[in-house]
Amino acid sequence: TGRIAVISRGTCEFVRKFANAADAGAIAVIIYNNEASEELVNMETSGARIPGLSISGVDGERLRAILATDPEIDVRVVFSAT
Repeated sequence: TGRIAVISRGTCEFVRKFANAADAGAIAVIIYNNEASEELVNMETSGARIPGLSISGVDGERLRAILATDPEIDVRVVFSAT
């Protein structure tokens, strides 16, 4: 509750991932590609109740490794103009 959910891409639809996270009390979602690549994932999230973004599989695994060492770490998300 009150946290950002970090979720791997998989068989479940993105809007369902967002709904599950919201139902569990998440305030936002970070979806990372389930393939170890720099590719970003396009997400269809029409109707999602919370915001979210996608990151590459490489960045997702890096973020999970950091969170594994300190689950209370503050993460800052910066959006580029692109």
